[in-house]
Amino acid sequence: RFFGGVPREVLYDNMKTVVLQRDAYQTGQHRFHPSLWQFGKEMGFSPRLCRPFRAQTKGKVERMVQYTRNSFYIPLMTRLRPMGITVDVETANRHGLRWLHDVANQRKHETIQARPCDRWLEEQQSMLALPPEKKEYDVHPGENLVNFDKHPCIIHSPSTTHSAEEWRDDGTATSTTDG
Repeated sequence: RFFGGVPREVLYDNMKTVVLQRDAYQTGQHRFHPSLWQFGKEMGFSPRLCRPFRAQTKGKVERMVQYTRNSFYIPLMTRLRPMGITVDVETANRHGLRWLHDVANQRKHETIQARPCDRWLEEQQSMLALPPEKKEYDVHPGENLVNFDKHPCIIHSPSTTHSAEEWRDDGTATSTTDG
């Protein structure tokens, strides 16, 4: 909602919360985590994966995290901790929005050779419309993926009960029900 639209594609790293198996169906056709796939369908974007061992794509994501940590998070903690202010989500979001507006989006970005705020004015036109219905997503880190003898199996989806059955290598089945 912050951006007022949805990009056509979203680039992700190859973590298990995103992709269960690369090239599962054929080259370039991956088996995505069902929760991510459903979210993408509902929002209207296609997930895209970084190529493994290709620093040009993955490095950009990691560099952004490092930049945010060094330019926003550490200075914020250094400033607020001595005053006894606890940095909760609300405080971080309030300061983060100010930092985005005053610092991050005003600098010249080395990769695009432009200020992000100027580039945004151009790219905003190509965003897809947001879905009309605002839907809340409940995220429970670590609850969505269960391993049965190293074979991942999804058993949890917010507000839904799912059964999961996974065949083990010895031919026996293990069944788990969430809900």
